[in-house]
Amino acid sequence: MENFKKIFFIFILFFLAFSAKSYAEIVNRVEVKGNERITLETIVIFGDITIGKNYESSDITLLIKKLYETNFFSNISIELRDGRLNIIVKENPIINSLVLKGEKAEKYKTAITEKLILREKTSFLENYIKSDINLIKTFYRQLGFYFVKIDLDVEKLKRNRVNLIYSIDKGEKAKISKIYFLGDKKIRDKRLRDVITSQEAKFWKFISKNVYLNKGRVELDKRLLKNYYKNKGYYEVDISSSNVEYSEGEGFILTFSINAGKRYKFKKIFLNVSEALDQSAFMSLEKDFNKIIGDYYSQKKLTSLLEKIDKLSQQKELQFINHRTVETLDGEGVEVKIDIFEGQKFTIERIDIAGNSVTNDSVIRGEMVVDEGDPYSALLVNKSINRLKARGIFGKVEKKITEGSSPNLKVLEITVEEQATGELAAG
Repeated sequence: MENFKKIFFIFILFFLAFSAKSYAEIVNRVEVKGNERITLETIVIFGDITIGKNYESSDITLLIKKLYETNFFSNISIELRDGRLNIIVKENPIINSLVLKGEKAEKYKTAITEKLILREKTSFLENYIKSDINLIKTFYRQLGFYFVKIDLDVEKLKRNRVNLIYSIDKGEKAKISKIYFLGDKKIRDKRLRDVITSQEAKFWKFISKNVYLNKGRVELDKRLLKNYYKNKGYYEVDISSSNVEYSEGEGFILTFSINAGKRYKFKKIFLNVSEALDQSAFMSLEKDFNKIIGDYYSQKKLTSLLEKIDKLSQQKELQFINHRTVETLDGEGVEVKIDIFEGQKFTIERIDIAGNSVTNDSVIRGEMVVDEGDPYSALLVNKSINRLKARGIFGKVEKKITEGSSPNLKVLEITVEEQATGELAAG
């Protein structure tokens, strides 16, 4: 009986293998029905169809999968008979236009449409509607509109096209009624409220935007709190969470959970200077280290030391010097090792300026303390950027380093954004 089962099982496998093999057929011709916009050639390319190839059932399945992945079609059926590959498709509608009713600001309209999956001139797929509505809701909630309502009307047009009309009811902006700080915070709530940007809504703060709940602002507040605590010596502070709850009749309650932990002091600060550099060039820093050893740990004080190293490097004509810090907890204190080493050496081949339609290049170059042909110095480049910002004629100043004509040459790209005349400060 057992042997009979084995023979029967082998027979079934052989039959299935023979059937699959017998289904295989060479494609000599491709015909497509149901297509209006998508051409036969496009279907052949996206389906990776090869004339003269032997197609089995698994190849047909893969072909259907590839065509569905284009998002061009809502339904696909394929039959291979007598060397002819018959493909019957139903095309998805094309989105003719996308309208955001209830939003007047063009900058918000642009920001929203850039986030959406369903856009103008792309295929309309119903299964993406819910996702896009949630994307719009998230966008408005980040602006403080937590009660936003979104409805979508799909307007069908001729030639298998549709208009998507989103009706947006933003509702009232969500105000912060209370801000609480919980946990082992060690610092009074009044002081912590001065650190963060979010504010409780009071009648005398009717002008302030900070009384409205904003996800980005809350994340900023968490970073500000962490930096504040670390500058007070609470090296291991944990701002574990920020929670938002809605209380009927009151508004939103914002809560920060804080675990300040132990307070640490600077125990030791020392340099680890590369052997390739002159050790004596940095000896003067020892007195600066000794001044803060024994003080409570502070990121500000540490940053000030690093800035002194940058300035010293500039004075000693060590433009290619880099540094990094390694911080270690040791008992009640923090040990700081500052590695000083020679970085990549390259020269500024060219300075490209972009974004200035009114301001002459000469005005911008006049504020630069680096020039073409100079060794690259991060300190001097940053100083140049700060000088440009201080002019008050640019809303934004950004820098970027790109490859030059050879490995030791780089291009410094300066991009500015000019302020409108009405935005310029007097004086």
